[in-house]
Amino acid sequence: MNSAAVPKPELRYEDLAGMIEHSAVRPELSEEHIRISCEIARQYRIAAVCVRPSDADLALRWMEGSGIPVASHVG
Repeated sequence: MNSAAVPKPELRYEDLAGMIEHSAVRPELSEEHIRISCEIARQYRIAAVCVRPSDADLALRWMEGSGIPVASHVG
């Protein structure tokens, strides 16, 4: 098969953004930092926002209706 004949799919911004998780898990982050992280996730329509377990309830409320999942780390 001639690879030159196969058209390459064009990636759009939305395709790439949908593959990225925004991580807000550093221990020194304030509640305001978490809120801003959620706003960034909404604005750019990223795949998910990842927060500390202690911030999960807040992030879930802030992301409600966005269609963007909230993730957290457990250990």
